[in-house]
Amino acid sequence: MGLSATCFCKVTANGTEVAKPTKGGYVQPFQAEACRNYCRGLWDGNQPQHVAWAQLLPNACGDVSVAMEAALGTMSYNLVRGPEIEHGINGTHWAPWCPTGQLSNAFGGQRYCIPATGIQLVLDPDQLMGAYLLQGHILYKIIGPAGKKCV
Repeated sequence: MGLSATCFCKVTANGTEVAKPTKGGYVQPFQAEACRNYCRGLWDGNQPQHVAWAQLLPNACGDVSVAMEAALGTMSYNLVRGPEIEHGINGTHWAPWCPTGQLSNAFGGQRYCIPATGIQLVLDPDQLMGAYLLQGHILYKIIGPAGKKCV
């Protein structure tokens, strides 16, 4: 005799679970295929939902792979749709970014946030001096490495 079970539709974005729609009223294990069909129905013909799921991935940027798996009750998950690549999620790529908007050229392979101090010095230009950068006789304070922003 079968047991009453819930159908779980697990949505992953780049391998991370981002949603888990469910529906009760199935009989385990006899209605496993009906559960998979329910999950397929959530996926099929609903392209805007695929994008919405991709956007649920923390720090999603650019191309995100979205897939759906189904499981009835305590049974194991099976892939029912995907993976499908969604393009341009929250932008197209990661780029260096600073809250001040001032970004240095790369020094030692790293970009830094460098707002101008307003102090002019008469020294040899283009020097890195500890936490400061002298560029074109203007002193900049290096406030830290540049972060990343999806653009």
